[in-house]
Amino acid sequence: MLAKYMQIHRTRVVYLGSCSAVRRFSCRAYPFIPARDDLNAKLDSVPRKPPSSFPRPQRRHGSTTANRVSGIPRVHAGIPPTEAIDQVKREGVLIVENLVSKDSLLQSLQDVSPMFEERRNGNDEGEFFPPSTSRATGLLRHSPTYVRDQLMNPLLRAISSYFLSTKSVLWSEDGKPQEFITEPQASACIAFRIKPGARAQVLHKDDVVYHNENAEIDEWTEPRDLRRETGLTMFVAGSRTTRANGATRIIPRSHLWGNERMPDEGAAVPAEMQPGDALFMLSSCYHGGSANTTSDETRTVFASSMIRGTLRQEENQHLTISLDEISAYPAEVQRLTGFRTDFPGLGWVNLKDPMEAHQERKRSPPPPP
Repeated sequence: MLAKYMQIHRTRVVYLGSCSAVRRFSCRAYPFIPARDDLNAKLDSVPRKPPSSFPRPQRRHGSTTANRVSGIPRVHAGIPPTEAIDQVKREGVLIVENLVSKDSLLQSLQDVSPMFEERRNGNDEGEFFPPSTSRATGLLRHSPTYVRDQLMNPLLRAISSYFLSTKSVLWSEDGKPQEFITEPQASACIAFRIKPGARAQVLHKDDVVYHNENAEIDEWTEPRDLRRETGLTMFVAGSRTTRANGATRIIPRSHLWGNERMPDEGAAVPAEMQPGDALFMLSSCYHGGSANTTSDETRTVFASSMIRGTLRQEENQHLTISLDEISAYPAEVQRLTGFRTDFPGLGWVNLKDPMEAHQERKRSPPPPP
């Protein structure tokens, strides 16, 4: 069903042109680049205010974008990827109901619960992450179930591939263009637990970590905007999520804004969900966690963030898990989390794919210092 979007060929470079003139270069020409496994590999076996030196952004009341904000689109699990992608193009956000099964969700919660307990007395990180908000990080190491059913979810992979694949063309001496493609990678694998009394976050954009600069547009258009986004996050509700217990509030269509636009709290709507529902959100959307004003409800949410494969990960996956532990995962998980080499030469170790270099080192360990 997802083959059209998810199939990855062993080919690394494609010469564009007429069918009779198309030539492909195999990985064999570049031995440090691994052939790609099928994406259906089995996983079941895996045990503020702006500085005064800058002009203040304008607040646009009654703009076309604000007038069109009527809520966050909702669809059922099983939606074709093309339809989901179209929704995200238009609104920047999408809720998919019942994307993760109850059994999978319960197992993932059980896996991360000890991490919440260890950090329940964590330091106050200010308004953004006060002590009433606990975070469990490095889920790649702690929950294979989360990895299988959330991080590797086919719909997340399809949407990410569309918005975050980076393509470029280089002309060769024989006058034919070479197309290079770098696929998305996982940036952060986190779970949040927001307790009663938690304060609301300010509205913000996640792409600020990459200093992303966007011009204002009326609608998302291909191919013009294929490089516009730096990332995308899938939030999966681990518990009932309501406005009262801190549901993330989002400004739909704010992914179309330019950097000079100031967010308007009145345009934000809460992403209310049931356990197992998933919220897809582009990193250019304004959003923020709401205050948990209840006296007895704790909100739990999983966040799987994806970025372009050419960018630095927000959570350094290479240090969240040992090489032996990541080796237990299928090759496709390894590659998605950054343990890979992208053509023509991003990420190599000793001119080899990182996992190949690791296995080689295990067979012939270096002498002790």
